[in-house]
Amino acid sequence: MSGIAPAGLDQHATVLNNHANRERVMCVVDVVLHPAIVAIVAAAIDTGFGPAPEGAVDRGIQARFLSELLQRGGPEAVLAAGRRLDVVATEPLVLTLLNSDSPGLLLQKIDRLNRFMHSHHRHVVHHLHAHGVDLEHRSMAGTPPSSAESLFVCGLYLEMLARIGCREMSCAFPDASTGTRDVYRNGTPAGVPADRTGRWRIEWAAFDPTRPLPGLDEVLLRELPVDLTDLSTARRVEAIVRSDLARSWKLATVAAELAVSPRTLQRRLRTEGRPFTEIVRNARIAAAKELICDPDRTLTDIGYVTGFADSAHFTRTFKAATGSTPSHWRVRAVESSNDPS
Repeated sequence: MSGIAPAGLDQHATVLNNHANRERVMCVVDVVLHPAIVAIVAAAIDTGFGPAPEGAVDRGIQARFLSELLQRGGPEAVLAAGRRLDVVATEPLVLTLLNSDSPGLLLQKIDRLNRFMHSHHRHVVHHLHAHGVDLEHRSMAGTPPSSAESLFVCGLYLEMLARIGCREMSCAFPDASTGTRDVYRNGTPAGVPADRTGRWRIEWAAFDPTRPLPGLDEVLLRELPVDLTDLSTARRVEAIVRSDLARSWKLATVAAELAVSPRTLQRRLRTEGRPFTEIVRNARIAAAKELICDPDRTLTDIGYVTGFADSAHFTRTFKAATGSTPSHWRVRAVESSNDPS
C-alpha cells in the first residue's frame, strides 16, 4: 500500500477464489503476493470502466488494464480508483492499517507491510508535518513504477488517510507539469497529470482520529478496558499493546499512554517480574494462536497483523515460544477440532 498498492503492482501471483470471489492474485515479478493485498488492488482497479481481469495476470496485462482505465477515464479515474477500498474494508489486514491514530503511524505500517511482502515498490517520506506529508513512490530494485501505477497507489493513500481522520485533503504532484498546484481536493480529482506522478504532496486541514473502526474487535483487535486502574502494570501494558498489535511498540510510547515516565514504567514492570519485551512478545503470540485456529486466515496475514517483522521472524518467535511452527500448530488445532472425543 507505498504500501498496499506497490506490493499489488509489484509481485507475482495466482487467483484464489475461496473467499467470496474477492481474493485475486496478480503476477508482476516472481513472488506470490498475499491475496488480501491483491483483493484491494483488484477492487480498486475495477472502477466501472471495464471488468477486472480474471485469473493470473502478468505485469504486461495489468499495465494494459491500467492504460485502458487511463484512456477511458483519464488520470482522474486512476487517482480516484482508491475509493474502491470499501469493497474490502473488513479485511483484517486493511483494518490493521486503518487502526492508526496518526498519519505517521499509518505510513509506518504501510512501510512494514511492503517490507514484510518483500515489495520492490515502496514509499520514501521526505517530510512529515502536522498538516501534510511529502512522499516519493519509487522502486528499490528493478523497473520503476509507471505514472499510472503511482497515480493508483497515491489514490489508495488518499483514501486511507481520509479514513483514519484526515479532513479537507488536497494533493499535488510537484514533479509533474502541474507543479505544486492541487489537482485533488476533498475527494475530487481535477486536472490530474498523466506523467511524472511519483512525487506526492498530500495535505490536510485537520486530523480527527476515527478509531476504533467498526469491526476491529470482532475480527482481530481488543478494546482497552474502560478502567485500567484496577489492573497490574503488566496487565495495563498488555491491554495497550493488544489494542494495536501491528504497531512497533516502544516502552516510551506505552509509558506516555499510561502518563508515567519510561523509567517509572520499567521499574514497576521489573518489580512485577514482567519485562516489557516479554509482554509485547507474549501478546503477539497469544493473538497469533487465536487467529491460527481460523483456517480462513493465511499465516502471512497472521504474521503481519500481529506485528512480526516478516514471516521468518514470525515462525522463529512462535516456535521458540510454543515448540511448534505456526503451520504445525494449525494442523494440530484442526485435528483437535475434528476429534469427536
